[in-house]
Amino acid sequence: MREGCHDIPQLHRELRARGFTGDIQCVRRYFRPFKKPHSPKPKNPPAPAPELRPVPKPRRVVRWIMTNPGHLAETDTAELKEIRAACPHLDATFATSPT
Repeated sequence: MREGCHDIPQLHRELRARGFTGDIQCVRRYFRPFKKPHSPKPKNPPAPAPELRPVPKPRRVVRWIMTNPGHLAETDTAELKEIRAACPHLDATFATSPT
């Protein structure tokens, strides 16, 4: 191994020639801690997944749609805008609501 041979079957043959009686699995188990990992670890770890917001309940979305837009909190208005952009059917319902 020190001479550069990293081929376990070859090392096993050389050891057998010198009188070793163990099997090839014994040699593999012995050299396992010295083996380098197959794939290098990535230099840059993957970015953490963005934090997911909880999905608003349908009843809350209906309340946002039925409420006068002037009376909605800024956060509720922003969420309703995102929901309407993601769902054209809901956007059509909002457009025909009585408010």
